[in-house]
Amino acid sequence: MPQINAGFLGQEAARFRYSDTGLDVTGRLPPVTTLNGKRLSEAKPTDALAGSRLPGSFSLGLGRRDPKPSAPVDRGAFIEIIATGTGRLVRAEVLPADIPVPPEVPWQPLEFLVAVDPSGLVRPPVMMSGSRVQEVDVFFERYLAKTYRLGEILLPGFYRVVVGP
Repeated sequence: MPQINAGFLGQEAARFRYSDTGLDVTGRLPPVTTLNGKRLSEAKPTDALAGSRLPGSFSLGLGRRDPKPSAPVDRGAFIEIIATGTGRLVRAEVLPADIPVPPEVPWQPLEFLVAVDPSGLVRPPVMMSGSRVQEVDVFFERYLAKTYRLGEILLPGFYRVVVGP
């Protein structure tokens, strides 16, 4: 039985009340960790090479998931209208897919400056940056003024209008 020296306290050595009984409780418990379904003490190095039982990607346990691609949505251009005085987003919406944007070539977002007074648009939208496709630039300049009718839906003020594919 182990004893603890308590001489610095001026007392006798401490004695434990319970002695080691020799019980082996770990033999009946299931293993905490297994390798290919075997206890670690029984596993061989080749068990580490067994295939993964995780479904999907190997990186699933690292916070990633298998991508589930969705079908692309058929949509038209995207319009954002921002008040220049406050920088506040006034309106953002996706245009219907049936709007005939001229060529079927890639184009970049274009930006217009619009001035609105109580009677409507002061003048046609002024292009600040183009789409690098002349037909697209002309189409949206007319579309915003005549079909989308910016002068009727906006309060008086200055606005930045961004149109993207």
